[in-house]
Amino acid sequence: MERKELTEYLKDQWRDDLLKDGIEIFDLQYVHEDGNNILRLFIEKPDDLVSIEDCERVSEFISDSLDILDPIDSSYLLEVSSVGIDKPFERDRDYDKNIGKVVEVTFYGTYQGHRMIKGTLLDYTDDEVEMTLRHENDRKVKIKKNQIADIRLSLFDN
Repeated sequence: MERKELTEYLKDQWRDDLLKDGIEIFDLQYVHEDGNNILRLFIEKPDDLVSIEDCERVSEFISDSLDILDPIDSSYLLEVSSVGIDKPFERDRDYDKNIGKVVEVTFYGTYQGHRMIKGTLLDYTDDEVEMTLRHENDRKVKIKKNQIADIRLSLFDN
């Protein structure tokens, strides 16, 4: 099975069982790093932080499931972790829970001469993001999403 096919298959196998515990799969990767095959699962809880206990519980579930499914022919390491507070926004709920917070936006090119800007997220649509710019005395702007390479919560509110 190809790596992409494998990860999609495994996501389908685990999605519903994890959802019962309020946990979602953010990303699943099967990679080769430093001479090892690694099956890396990133999990999240939409309304709460992922705890170490959550990661342990999911790791045990995944490990047991892999023993039964046996989809990987070679040896591998299993890693389960949370996605982290600084993950890029990908879904509407990422935007929803960060309205009113300071975000960092990086661009494919530049926006008004800047490669990256910080501002308070005010609103969003399918096509654009509305925010106030920190470096311009909180001037309101609307930025087309197709200009944005990455948007995420700012870890430093300055």
